[in-house]
Amino acid sequence: MSSLPSSLPRRRVATWWTSDAAHERQRLIPPWIALGFGALVLGGLGLLFPFRGLEAELGRAGPRPDALQIAYLEAWLTVRPDRERLRYLLAQQLVAAEDYERARGHLVRLAEASDRGVRDRAELLDLDIALRELQALSLGHPDRESRVQALRERFRALLARELPPDIGIGLAQRAAELGAGVVTAEWYERLLRNPPALPAAAWEVAARTTLATGEYRLAARLWLQASQAARSAAERRRLFIEALRTLQAASLFDEA
Repeated sequence: MSSLPSSLPRRRVATWWTSDAAHERQRLIPPWIALGFGALVLGGLGLLFPFRGLEAELGRAGPRPDALQIAYLEAWLTVRPDRERLRYLLAQQLVAAEDYERARGHLVRLAEASDRGVRDRAELLDLDIALRELQALSLGHPDRESRVQALRERFRALLARELPPDIGIGLAQRAAELGAGVVTAEWYERLLRNPPALPAAAWEVAARTTLATGEYRLAARLWLQASQAARSAAERRRLFIEALRTLQAASLFDEA
């Protein structure tokens, strides 16, 4: 078939197992990654696990730290220590205030919460703390690499679960940014076995994330999935061409 002009970046993307990855690892967890994951935890999960009553009123205050609200929540939990959603909101406020030690104290208790939704949110919030702490470490810190490896394993464990697709895609993207391309690929392979009804934009994010890890075949399949989900003929054509370009970039001409 005729060669198509490539829109792929000219710079070769280093995968986490290559020698080039050592140079790229120095840029792990820039501030926008930590903030992006924080937005996933603090924003998106509110749609999955809506609060009621007092929790709803406090939840509408948002993730910005509020000393008065923290004091109010602590006082309320002294009287009603069983209010798991309030305890999660308190931990959320403490994370926003960068008081990670106190936040983790509450998250430890929430690990045994009776509400599965609260337990899941607490685990993701604890992961958000770990990402924030990693971002704060200097590049030459002796604990940095061991913490990166520990986070990769945590992402692997989380992505092995049955997660809502949008949450899973967000986690897979963060895993890729940590250099855990294999974990990301495993998640998307599983997702493609029974593709959920996601917008084309979500599949496109998945394709770009996977392409950055060097998984060209998988990225091409995700581009094709995005093409199928596209609403217009022009968009379907654009995404289909991206799939072909991805295969051509890897010299997979027969498959293209």
